[in-house]
Amino acid sequence: MPPDDSALRDVTDFVWTTFLRADLTPSIPPSNVEPGYVGRVRISGTWSGELTLACSDTLARRAAGTLFDVPPDAVTGDDVNDAVGEIANVMSGNVKALLPAPSRLSLPDVYAGTVGATRADDRVREVWFTCEGEPLVVRLAVESQPAS
Repeated sequence: MPPDDSALRDVTDFVWTTFLRADLTPSIPPSNVEPGYVGRVRISGTWSGELTLACSDTLARRAAGTLFDVPPDAVTGDDVNDAVGEIANVMSGNVKALLPAPSRLSLPDVYAGTVGATRADDRVREVWFTCEGEPLVVRLAVESQPAS
């Protein structure tokens, strides 16, 4: 059984607060779709699926600035990709600890994407936050799970 929404919120809050020294506020999906960055890590094993996080360009640059200890306007595109990938990787590792063993993580995949709501699906857990006024969504999509 994958983590529920509460556990996914807790993991996200823990990683962003500890790793990035940033406070998150739970929110609802924004009414508009924003361009940004998406980090994705596949989880395979007894439970299979993927964790994705999507955030605005502004939030991705702030996160990269914090990780690399530089002003957000000084980070490069590669810095942003590295930061979003690392955050997705750390979050996936925390989620993996909540899943039945054995499982393994893929390398993170980062791409330009959008921050917007997805179609409701019982195989996708989705939690929304704002961080310094910018949207952040974390999704955990179930590919398969062990038989009961």
